[in-house]
Amino acid sequence: MNLKNKLAIGMVGLLSFLSLQAQEKEKDILYKAGELSYMVLNYLDYSTTQRALQNGATELNPLMRYPIPCKLGMTSLFLYTNRQIKKDDEKKAKKVLLLGNLFYGAIVLNNYLLNQKWN
Repeated sequence: MNLKNKLAIGMVGLLSFLSLQAQEKEKDILYKAGELSYMVLNYLDYSTTQRALQNGATELNPLMRYPIPCKLGMTSLFLYTNRQIKKDDEKKAKKVLLLGNLFYGAIVLNNYLLNQKWN
């Protein structure tokens, strides 16, 4: 495992820890699990994309020239914004979180299938 992957794992772990600490008073375990799932899927997107790039794929997203800061920033912004939505409409926030998980789940599945094709 190279330094970039170790750094990414550490950052995702830190983000996960901070997210769960910020919600310590919150009793909604399903929502917490959804946020954690979203973070894990973002890490899996990063790692499977990196593997695909090593196998010859081309990154189409120009923002991903700096993948670790970009991933951390986008993930944090999504989770923060969704928490703001949750203050006004809990049901809507859960739907947004579910859609985010489905979206990144599909990306991870696609990356996995691309990597299987090359191996």
